[in-house]
Amino acid sequence: MKNEKEEVDIMRMPEWKRKKFLQEAGELENISSGLKDQALKNVLLGRAQSLRRVAFSQINR
Repeated sequence: MKNEKEEVDIMRMPEWKRKKFLQEAGELENISSGLKDQALKNVLLGRAQSLRRVAFSQINR
């Protein structure tokens, strides 16, 4: 049930929010590039990838 609501919210995502998600993803990638701890790096990169996926999900529909 929650997934259906999330899909609806994503479909209605305004452009400014999509840009904010992409900006946050870029910032996380920049932060992760300077880290030596691979586990933490993977967490940040995974979060960045999730944000990009959500931001582009509406575009690809």
